[in-house]
Amino acid sequence: MPHRFAQTGLRLLCIIVLCAGLIRPDAAFSQADIPAETRLGDQLAIMVGPQDMPPQSRIALAPPPPLQSALPMAQIEAVMARVVQNMVADWPVKPRILAGSADLRSTLALVQGRQGHEAWRQTVDATLRQEAEFVLVAETGIGEGHVTLRLTLVALEDGRVLAKTRDVAIDAPTSSPVASPRQAITAAINEFQQTVPAARAQITIGPFVNERSGIETPLGRGLADMAVEAWLTTAQSVTAMLRDASPPVVTRGAPPQSGFFLAGTVRLVNRDQFQLILRLSNGQNLWATRTLALSALHLPPALRASLDPNFATDQTLLEQLQSWSNGAGPAGMDMQVLGGTPSGFISCKTPDFSDLHNSCPNSLIQLVITSDTPGALVCFSLDDTGVFSLILPNAYAASPWVSVGQSLILPDSLPPLPDGTRVFWPAMGPPSQTLVSCLLFEHPEQSPTQTLTEIDGAVLRGSKAQSFLGILTDSAPIGSVAQSVEIID
Repeated sequence: MPHRFAQTGLRLLCIIVLCAGLIRPDAAFSQADIPAETRLGDQLAIMVGPQDMPPQSRIALAPPPPLQSALPMAQIEAVMARVVQNMVADWPVKPRILAGSADLRSTLALVQGRQGHEAWRQTVDATLRQEAEFVLVAETGIGEGHVTLRLTLVALEDGRVLAKTRDVAIDAPTSSPVASPRQAITAAINEFQQTVPAARAQITIGPFVNERSGIETPLGRGLADMAVEAWLTTAQSVTAMLRDASPPVVTRGAPPQSGFFLAGTVRLVNRDQFQLILRLSNGQNLWATRTLALSALHLPPALRASLDPNFATDQTLLEQLQSWSNGAGPAGMDMQVLGGTPSGFISCKTPDFSDLHNSCPNSLIQLVITSDTPGALVCFSLDDTGVFSLILPNAYAASPWVSVGQSLILPDSLPPLPDGTRVFWPAMGPPSQTLVSCLLFEHPEQSPTQTLTEIDGAVLRGSKAQSFLGILTDSAPIGSVAQSVEIID
């Protein structure tokens, strides 16, 4: 008995020593040292065995559609094929691996999502099951600066998910964050034009959308504008060296039926960093991709708000606009709101607008604006329900000019209406908290009047609200001021 105990103790000691040797830092292998194909194959092998697949089974590979992938489809398909080979390395009878199709994954998802499981089965019976009994579906993403791959193995007979892997990095880390998005985009586009010279002459640059919402926020629009500028600059430098080369043609819009297309996806990493995934394609062919790691610290607040959905959740649109309006631009401005009652401006309900001065005396709003810098004014209002109204300029009055030292009184300083009637501004509509704001521009044509006219009367919520803030920020006024007024019954 003592002898057996001694042997057991000796074995236990050997195991402890062996384990200690295995976890020594200089001898250990991290997960990063193991090839991505091996890690993914090991995950599948744990969940799927030979008993799950009849002999001579066929596995179809379904990489992500080209424009939804962070890497070229051929590269992902090659990784997927090696993963399956690793999974079945010890199987006595190995399944056949069929070439992938990007349409396969999208077809499966579209049919099942729109028409239900029965329609999905009919589609499988009519097309896919004639070629394969199983499908390996791939999804790519970005995690900690890497392009990641996740695989799902599905039985086509009944739609069962046999296995789903975790995200595994399949490339080297993306570049370190840089301070200038413009420089990074220019460098990437320069690489695109060198890699795919045929794209230099003509390109359509599409929306640069937020990954979560699928909407082009003001940040995406700004990045896309940088891409347009970079493409023209880079291509024209090549044109200058080629005697017979025509100037490049760069347009914005949806993917063309034929021709090269540059799309962008903005992905939030944290409050200080974001990634821009650029994809150069021609039809269904993905020619090149670049993942840029960029710094958000140098972005204006309105653009950061459109990047990070949590950035401005503690503020309403009115609060964001109030914060932005007071101090946007170097000019010093002041606004006083005159009229109304101590409780606010009473909503005017008279049908006779020819006698507003007598019928709604406590509804008439006047603005007294001063500025230490001359310029043209654009004034608007936004209430607490998000309704936007452009006040100036309008169909009857251009942008008024404010001079240094002048107290501009509005609407008194505006010209009369075509019939000679004096202009009044009555508070109308339901009770609300309303912000009245005026922006100052060196010249009237520098103001975003046309864009603001298009959204006059619109309700600004969600992405529209952030887009509106982006419009104001991008217009770069030399001064701004705002005051809150209360409209009551």
